[in-house]
Amino acid sequence: MEMQNRVKINEVIEHLKRLNLKIYHSKLNIDFIDRLSSISDTSANSLAYIAKKKYIPISSEDIHGLLVIEAEIFDSSDFHESGYSYLVVEHAKYGFASLYELLSATNVQLFDSQKKNQKSFDKSIVFGPDVYIGNNVTIGENSLIYPGVRILDDSVIGSNVVIKSNAVVGGSGFGYAIRSGFPPLRIPHLGNVIIGDGVEIGSNTAIDRATFGSTVVEDFVKIDNGVHIAHNCRVGKRTLVIAHAELSGSVIIGHDSWIAPNASIKESVKIGNNVIVGIGSVVLKDLPDNAVAFGVPAKIIRYQNQLAT
Repeated sequence: MEMQNRVKINEVIEHLKRLNLKIYHSKLNIDFIDRLSSISDTSANSLAYIAKKKYIPISSEDIHGLLVIEAEIFDSSDFHESGYSYLVVEHAKYGFASLYELLSATNVQLFDSQKKNQKSFDKSIVFGPDVYIGNNVTIGENSLIYPGVRILDDSVIGSNVVIKSNAVVGGSGFGYAIRSGFPPLRIPHLGNVIIGDGVEIGSNTAIDRATFGSTVVEDFVKIDNGVHIAHNCRVGKRTLVIAHAELSGSVIIGHDSWIAPNASIKESVKIGNNVIVGIGSVVLKDLPDNAVAFGVPAKIIRYQNQLAT
């Protein structure tokens, strides 16, 4: 899902100035931008942003287009040999989100109740009543889609998948750029959701599309009712995620793990393979393979088949 408009660089600069976002440094080698991208997927006229030092590319050979860079992290020595264009501003994430409005098409129709009737799916797929299917959705054979399910644009659903009533797959994630004294701006979510084979998704569960790239649920994962899996997450094969658990943005969970009811996992945390997260736990730090963690905040109480040291 890419933007189709072109915006001239001088329009970008004027837009940032209207928001009182001071431009400290600049290097401009292009005349316009035509799409938003992540730092890992830039193109000749794309727009990406960097707000944290850990995202500064080690090599600039594969970085193109225009970067909006947070002033607090800018060091000219990190960027002096770069071939891409950049604007160094305060509140880079906010500026990036605001530029989405310039690139977005207007009057986009988000929902069309007739879409499902326009699509052709394998006859082995069973649809309940009041199911909504967005554009460019694929669903594998022998899947069962319960009443009231919403599968939104660009989602990829594997074979032998069960999605229970009122689950939403592929909705926009909850991501905002904030700036004191200004209204929050929604971060665009232009990626998708990929669901593997043999997955079960419970009622009233939401799996959000990625900001860029894909939110991924791998083969044979089982997800209970009322679970929230946020943008950019990846859940490994055969993992179970139980009722009302919450995975914040960019959480990575390995294979064969168990996330107990009402557990909450902080954004960008990585959980290894064969891990157990106890009921009601709040996970704030990475957990290694085979860990058993419990509590608020969660602490490792033992390892599978061995004592914690």
